[in-house]
Parts: sequence; C-alpha cells; structure tokens
Amino acid sequence: MREFAERYYREVVVRSRKDPRNLRRYLDNEILPALGKKVLREVTAADVQSLVFRKRDNGQEAAAAEMRKLIKRIFDYAVVCGAAQVNPALALPTRFITKARSRTRALAPDEIRNYLHTLYSSNVRRQFKLALHLLLLTLVRKSEMLLAQWKDVDLDTGEWQIPAENSKTGRPHIVYLSKQATDLFRGLRALAGDSAWVLPGRGSLEKPFTHNALNQAMGSISFDIDPFTIHDLRRTGSTLLHEKGFSSDVIEKALNHTIAGVRGIYNRAEYSDQRRKMLQFWGDYIEGLATPQCRFRFARQNHRRSTNDLWSQTSGCAEFVHNRAVPSTLRDKAGIESDRGLRLNNDDHVSYFVASLDISVSFDDLIQ
Repeated sequence: MREFAERYYREVVVRSRKDPRNLRRYLDNEILPALGKKVLREVTAADVQSLVFRKRDNGQEAAAAEMRKLIKRIFDYAVVCGAAQVNPALALPTRFITKARSRTRALAPDEIRNYLHTLYSSNVRRQFKLALHLLLLTLVRKSEMLLAQWKDVDLDTGEWQIPAENSKTGRPHIVYLSKQATDLFRGLRALAGDSAWVLPGRGSLEKPFTHNALNQAMGSISFDIDPFTIHDLRRTGSTLLHEKGFSSDVIEKALNHTIAGVRGIYNRAEYSDQRRKMLQFWGDYIEGLATPQCRFRFARQNHRRSTNDLWSQTSGCAEFVHNRAVPSTLRDKAGIESDRGLRLNNDDHVSYFVASLDISVSFDDLIQ
C-alpha cells in the first residue's frame, strides 16, 4: 500500500492542496506504519476499522474521521487507476466515528467568563493555559499558534508575523497584539527558554508540540458549558465583534479570511489601524469578562512592589510562575513552612498567590 499511497500523495494531494502537512502527518505517523507493508488489494475493512477505532477510542474522534477520509480517498483513486477493485473504507461510515459538529457555535459572554475561570483553575500545562487564552485574544487558527516562532513575534511593536507557509490562505498575515496578548506572549517567552518555538514540545526544545496537543489539553478540562471546539473561539470573536459594530471587512481580515466574490478581488485593503484598535478593544473586553480570581498579568523582572500594590493592580489576583523549585528566599521572607498559599500544578510549575502574603518581594524572587 505504501507505494500507491505515495503516488496518491504526489498526483492528487500535492497538486490540489495548499497545505498538505496534516495529511502527510497522518500518512507518516498513522496509516503507513499500520498498513504500508500490506498489499493494496489485501487491505480489509477490518484493517481500516482497527486503525481508525484505535484513534477514536483514544479520544481523538476528529482525527480518526480525517484518517478514515484520507484512506477512503486513497482507495477511491486506486479503484479509478485499476490498482484496487473495492474500497475497504466504505464499510466504515463516519457516523460510527464521530458526531457531526455544529458550525454555528459561539460562546456567550458568560461562557467566556466560565472558559477563562475553568481554564486557569485546571491542571493542564501552563503553556497550554496561555496558548488557549491567546487563541481567544488573537483569533488565530490553532495551527498558526502551534507553529509560531519567536523570530516572527515582536513584543515591542506588538506584531506577530505569520509567514505564508504557516497561513491557511498561503499569504503572510500580521496579527496585531493587544496589551493582554503581549503579556501572555511574555509568559510563554519565559517558559520557552532558549527554544526558537513559542510552544516547544515536552520532549525537545527543537520541535513544537504536535498538532493535536491543544485539543488534548482542551479535552482534559471539564467546562460547565455546552460543548465547543478550539475553532469555535474564532467564531466567538467574529460574532461578538460584529455585534459590537465592527466592520465585516476588518473582522474578516483579522481572521485571515479571503474575502469572497468581486468585492474580494477589488478590495486589497489591509485595515491595519482598524485591526489594531479592534483587537485592543477585544483584549479589553475579554479582560473585563474575567473573574477577579483568574485575571492574569505576567510578572516582569526588575520591578519591586509591595504585595498590596500587586493586589490592587491585578484586581485581586496576582499569579506568578516559577519552574519546579520553590525559592528559599521567598519562603524565608514569607515565613512559609508548609505549602499553604502555594499551588503545585501537574507539570511542576508553582503558582504564587503573592497577594495572600504580607511581604514585599522582588519579581526576581518569583521567577529566579
């Protein structure tokens, strides 16, 4: 099967898709390791079912459905080319893999508040919390977030350049960062260490997280609202910004959509100033929805303020991150002998709720 799958990829996928990377990953990581050595005509419906159901039962229904679709298309082409007589994927209807998801889901303001509160109260990795918050603030696609590199992010100008190869439209795109988004990027910068990637993977600083990492993180959190997907965050932003009176063209450009029809052919405006102002409005709006317990400002180095100042600045919640070890200097200053006032996340990050400590601390004490 491997030989014909590669032929299908060359002759069909590469010619017809702007970005075939996801399909390439499914072939290399899932389909070919399982079925590649089999004779094409000997691949059975049971083979396809075993592969796809294993993915489904691992909680990745959408990915399982995509794998089934790719296998079906390979065999459709094989039948046309005379390399196979039957298509084994036809015996596995999509309805047995995943339920059709609504494309109209948008979170209401109260649901956004619940989303942020639950997200920051969860035990997922700190990187994922910041990334899932950033997806809501920037309205970018999940793949654009996962493939982001620091060379493309300018925190001084508040601009994130998405290169053409990472853009679904195949064209470069600029994301204008609100103050809130910039703060979150600073948080990710501290966690990324020396990696070139904004979201370096768990096993290596040389590679980003896999394409389904954020989906798995989302799936591990129990949100007390109707089901939604990461992509629904983009629809949420579009819906609420339209309701606030912003221009459709500005919103579509911020979402990196191609404007359809004759209007799209003649309208080449980038709306840079309007997009910058709109996304700052959106950042302020989302920040206003957050509960005091989950408002977040990442600590900056080399500033010394009392805990009362910190508490006032962040409206009730100053949360700081330190990796793995609790600094002894902070424990000594606070007189802490137990873990009271400290929270240890499952990825060994300690969050300090400094406002509960009646001490004056340097940010260096918190992130040393």
